[in-house]
Amino acid sequence: MDQITTTLTTILGKDALTRTQLTYLSYTVIVFTTLLTIQVFRKLFAAAFGATHQTKGKKHILLVGAEKTGKTVLANVIVQGKKPHHDTVTSMEPTRRTGMVDGAPVTLTDFPGSAQARNASLTTQLANATGVVFLIDGRFGSMTDEARASAALMKRVLVHATFRRRKIPLLVAFNKIDLLAATTGIDEERGHVGDTLQNSAWLVRQKLLLQKELDAIKVDMLTTTGDHANTYQLGTEQSFEFDMDVESKVTFCCCTTETGRAGVQDVVRFCKERTL
Repeated sequence: MDQITTTLTTILGKDALTRTQLTYLSYTVIVFTTLLTIQVFRKLFAAAFGATHQTKGKKHILLVGAEKTGKTVLANVIVQGKKPHHDTVTSMEPTRRTGMVDGAPVTLTDFPGSAQARNASLTTQLANATGVVFLIDGRFGSMTDEARASAALMKRVLVHATFRRRKIPLLVAFNKIDLLAATTGIDEERGHVGDTLQNSAWLVRQKLLLQKELDAIKVDMLTTTGDHANTYQLGTEQSFEFDMDVESKVTFCCCTTETGRAGVQDVVRFCKERTL
């Protein structure tokens, strides 16, 4: 306090202020400096830990999928109604987005699908998830590296204790269906937005191929992820089937982000129904 008073006297001049005025001014400097220091530390703390804390505690839809399946673009289309203008980058931490969709608030958490982000905790995200959207690149069939990566990540969700205990609804969305014709060369076999298992032979085939991939890895031990203490075995000794081995409600759909929300209407509907 005396040091501050002496400094102010030197700056302002000996006779510029009375002793009482100098005292009040010194207290003002102390308070201002303290508040400024608190703000600086808050920003530093938020920069260091904000990505984790922003995804805790609030009800949300968890968006999961292997790397390069289009999760970030899908989240942007759902929340903002359009694709991002810039290229997306691989995230190492869960990222939350909130916006109004047709008058309803929707909160999405984009869970990292990169192999380098295996330590990201599903436990934290599943604790408050009202639904899980699992995104798969619809261009890849069975027995490919991409299909195996999706199956391995889906297994991590399906065997998780929190997912099983809360019986969280699951939507499996096959993305990028606009590119199927160019990939397969057979337009009749492509999926379409609005397809269901009842009216789409293509979608039924994708479900069966996914079950085949999950069945092939169900006997393997779960890769160490930090969640291994909260997991169960995937399915039974029989071949894996969603209808038999998953207690949660599981639905399937096709989507594309190329046409905005119109191309992801089934995903939007799933999110809104579990947000209200």
